[in-house]
Amino acid sequence: MTRETNNIVIYEEGVILMCAPKAANTSIKQALHDAGYAAAGAKNRYFGFTHWTAVECALSEYRRVAILRHPGDRLVSTWSAKLQDKLGEREKVDMIERHAGLIHRGISWTVFVDAVLRIPDKRADPHLRSQCFDRFHKGLYLPTTVFKIEAPIDSWWPKLRKFLPKLPSRMPRENVSGQRPTIDQLCSQRDRDSINTRYFADFMLGGYPLL
Repeated sequence: MTRETNNIVIYEEGVILMCAPKAANTSIKQALHDAGYAAAGAKNRYFGFTHWTAVECALSEYRRVAILRHPGDRLVSTWSAKLQDKLGEREKVDMIERHAGLIHRGISWTVFVDAVLRIPDKRADPHLRSQCFDRFHKGLYLPTTVFKIEAPIDSWWPKLRKFLPKLPSRMPRENVSGQRPTIDQLCSQRDRDSINTRYFADFMLGGYPLL
């Protein structure tokens, strides 16, 4: 059973924070690290956290809090930031190596969408997985509280701090993407249909309208 690296267990508060890459994941991990929720001596935001599988989350009585992003916007951010910009970063090489023959540097948007449609979550790079991956157990969607990063930060960050009171009053801004094309600018109807199909569960569980 693969251990999902974004179901972060905060023992001190009895909370499981369910994050996903390209959904404020880096900023939230930085905030957790700075607040002292990481293990003592953790050298940066990528270390010092315990991660649980869906089964472990389901068997726990901890509160389960998910952070979501619009599936289309998240995919655009992955394509733009990870495959079009800063092409020397190691994580992008990992994505390309993992999906050799499907994904490559400078890949066009439409070819990228077609490739993602062909990659199931169990084989997908974490940036390409559905946000609901490893968030179900025996047909039950595990998060009991959901925050969407599209909402004004002042509307959901204070609520998250009620679960994790040591967090700073403002969320740090890490790996913030610059000006990017929008989903409307990039997508043909065929692209929209492909994204709706690939991430249908994310749209439905997050309460997002289909493209």
